Amino acid sequence: MGHLTKEKSEMIVVEKRMESLLKKVYQGDKEALEKLNKIKKAMVSN
Repeated sequence: MGHLTKEKSEMIVVEKRMESLLKKVYQGDKEALEKLNKIKKAMVSN
């Protein structure tokens, strides 16, 4: 595996976290859904 920049490796971590969060939302996890809504609000306000 090649050398990853810090930003690229951080982005991969974020992607993995989002994937697992979305899987939980899909499975009906209410806590995960609340987290996703907080993230959406934060993205819209920026």
